[in-house]
Amino acid sequence: MNRSPLLTLLLLFATAPALAQSASFHFVPDVPTDVGGSTFLPWEVVFHDAGGGTYASTLVLPGDPPVAALHRMQSGDWLLAVEVPTDLGGATYGPRDVARFDGAVYSSFFDGAANGVPDGSAIDALLLDGGDGGDLVVSFDVTTSIAGADYGPNDLVRFASGAFSSFFDGDAAGIPQGSNVVGADLDGADVVLALDVPTDLGGTTILPGELVAWDGVTFTRTHSDAAWPPGSVLGGFALQQAAGGGPGTVPATLLVAKVAPGVINLSWQVSCAPGATDYGIYEGQIGNWYSHAQIDCTDDGADLSEDVTTAAGDRYYLVVPHDGAGNEGSYGTDSAAAERPAGAAVCQAVQLTGACP
Repeated sequence: MNRSPLLTLLLLFATAPALAQSASFHFVPDVPTDVGGSTFLPWEVVFHDAGGGTYASTLVLPGDPPVAALHRMQSGDWLLAVEVPTDLGGATYGPRDVARFDGAVYSSFFDGAANGVPDGSAIDALLLDGGDGGDLVVSFDVTTSIAGADYGPNDLVRFASGAFSSFFDGDAAGIPQGSNVVGADLDGADVVLALDVPTDLGGTTILPGELVAWDGVTFTRTHSDAAWPPGSVLGGFALQQAAGGGPGTVPATLLVAKVAPGVINLSWQVSCAPGATDYGIYEGQIGNWYSHAQIDCTDDGADLSEDVTTAAGDRYYLVVPHDGAGNEGSYGTDSAAAERPAGAAVCQAVQLTGACP
């Protein structure tokens, strides 16, 4: 059967947290922690695989820093804050600083003293909002006054253009001041949190070894493990995200073959970025070039090929990589070389269009 190469772009808790789910994430325990049959240390990055429910060490941070906060960048670098002043690579980082580790060398990412964080306040949760070039978001371990505003330990605070502002208001969401946010990340538009003490949220108690997501209205528990040991806090976590600039893009050659009346086969090349773990197929109407919506979010068989039942009329198709952790890559570019926008109905909530490595 003949196949014709075509350009990718032109081929055409209501009131209480829900039952526990599972998430894949990296974390550093606050104390030596026995889980999954191994003991992990406070300077050891551990990966929890939701698929198998397993835990595995992925990195022992040089210098044995006692990590208080952790974030993984799209580049694969790590951001971290330490619990006590610690020498890393010849420079001393305090609890109000953020260091960057690229796998070999530490460097300064955020200087707390220079940017107005008062002595006595420590960063114990951090993330980037908007990818590697986005705003730094942190939580402090105590109520912290900066430029006339008070931020509680249950809040998240944005730092942008040299100024701090509220990012997540713990009081408004119903998190008591006695509960400290000790880990945070973004899952699409949701804020995912770890707390340091058992906390009642909507009639359900969230424990220090669990994760809970806030969608702006309700909480949903997204990770719980009955084997998590009492006395250990699951702080300093980073949800599994794509490394290497995001899920990337599918090269601009797509093959099509007629399988049966109303059925075609699409086949494509692997994404340019290692962050891609799966692919979504989008269909739109030719002439209405921004009408594409997802019709299939999984490459069955992981063979870079999928049969598609076509809708009536003249249609175009896109194949978009995603990482299975809430992020999808590029939809390609249009005739003006501008990034094609996401679909009306998408496979993953966040689009990361960073360049391929």
